[in-house]
Amino acid sequence: MPEKYRPIERFVCHVYSKRTNIGFISDLRWELFRKKNLEGEKLPPTRGALLPHIARSNYMAMRDKSYTASMVQLPQLDENGWEVDLKGEYKPVRCLKEPAPTAVLELIKCGCRGSCDSETCFCLKTGCLAQHCANAPIVQIPARNLT
Repeated sequence: MPEKYRPIERFVCHVYSKRTNIGFISDLRWELFRKKNLEGEKLPPTRGALLPHIARSNYMAMRDKSYTASMVQLPQLDENGWEVDLKGEYKPVRCLKEPAPTAVLELIKCGCRGSCDSETCFCLKTGCLAQHCANAPIVQIPARNLT
C-alpha cells in the first residue's frame, strides 16, 4: 500500500479494534480471526479491497468539490478504483488481489437458491468475491458536461 494511504490504514485498524496498537490491516485481520474467531464478513477489509475503495472515495470527493470550478480536469476513472469491462461499462475494482489462495476460494460456494441478486447472496456480501459472481452489480457513472 502506498505510504500516502498509511494514515487511513491506521484509522481503519483503530475503528475495528480500539484496544490494540496494530497499525497494519493484515496483522489486525489475523489477530481478530485468531483471538475472536470472527467470520470473514466481520473482519476489516483486506488491503487489496481497501485501496481501490479509498481511490474511488477520493475521486468522488474531488469531483464533488469541483462543481464550483469551470473546465475541471479530473483524473481518469480507470486509474481511480474503476475498471472498464468488455461491454465498455465502468465497474468498481473490488480487490487488487484475491483475499485468499485459489484453493481456499474454490471451497467457498454461494449459498443462494436461484439467482444471486438477493440480499442473502454470499458473493454480493463479500466485496472481493463478488467479482466472480455473474450477477455482481455494475456501477455506471454518468458523464459530466464540463462546458
